[in-house]
Amino acid sequence: MEPLYDRSGQVYAWLQVDAGRIVSLRGQHVAFFANANVYDWRGRHLGWWEDGHMRDHRGAVVVFSHEATGLIVARPGLGGRPGQPGISGVPGKPGLSGVPGRPGRAGVWAAEMPF
Repeated sequence: MEPLYDRSGQVYAWLQVDAGRIVSLRGQHVAFFANANVYDWRGRHLGWWEDGHMRDHRGAVVVFSHEATGLIVARPGLGGRPGQPGISGVPGKPGLSGVPGRPGRAGVWAAEMPF
């Protein structure tokens, strides 16, 4: 798993690259990818994944990986890396909501975390 960092440079979640899932620090599955779209486990569209980072519906950066490019925002210094959590069972994928129009990339951090 690969750490995902928030605006403060702290690990906020983990990315299961091979499975296309985002896992919380407690080991809960919180989001998954369907192509470049990111959904929660209720099927609600949360944003888009591109170039190693996630953007919300306003185009703001939510989380980023170490290899992220094209952030536009200032990259914070990275904090310590916690141990990886034990992973809970994977829930079944829900029906997916419609995808809203994609905004341009905003040079701001997300005001709220979607998971």
